[in-house]
Amino acid sequence: MKLFKSFILRQQFLSAVFLVLMCYVLGFFLSDLLIYAGPSAFNRYTNFVKLFTPLLFITHTGMASLFLFYLYGAFLINMENFSARPREYRLKTSGSYRPALRRLIPYMALCLFIFWGVHAFYFRGMDPAAATGFLADGKKDGIYGVMYRAFSNPPYAVGYILAMSVLGILFSFSLQDFMQAFGFNADGFWLFKDDYCQMAGVFLSLALASIPFFILLDSLKYY
Repeated sequence: MKLFKSFILRQQFLSAVFLVLMCYVLGFFLSDLLIYAGPSAFNRYTNFVKLFTPLLFITHTGMASLFLFYLYGAFLINMENFSARPREYRLKTSGSYRPALRRLIPYMALCLFIFWGVHAFYFRGMDPAAATGFLADGKKDGIYGVMYRAFSNPPYAVGYILAMSVLGILFSFSLQDFMQAFGFNADGFWLFKDDYCQMAGVFLSLALASIPFFILLDSLKYY
């Protein structure tokens, strides 16, 4: 296929795939912010989502397959880039963070997707009627209580904060990479400049990483 013979087309295709993947994962984790709305709203949401379990299973499986395809393509492009550049060029550009970050992106994405899989399987795959989570005051409150208890666990809270930090970096990079691949980073597209993409990534990371801190502060009321 001509798509895979042209380096530019391959780069554009993988950039689009990576942006779709990051938007999907980001949308999934953004629903965690409903925890600020309280147990009733959060449990209503999980009960609603449970109605679409077969569709979600198909979607998650499709995204996981697409991610494996992206990893394979990114690995080939990284190897092609590395072998095409002479040693002198690699030494001259060793001070730039972008080439190094690009090489780390597939590994960071792999770690994020593993965490996403665990988070999705444990919380979203749970039957709301069988959830046995408890709040800090000892009350049982469905999947909200399960989430509450998980975020009260320091190792999981730290892992979640790290994962959300990685998500912000990857989402910002996916935006920048997509705009660069398709030429949208020109002067006329000021909204897609690197600074704005980075600010969007930082904002989303801070918003999601605030959840464990919210749970911690809320639980302190009962001590």
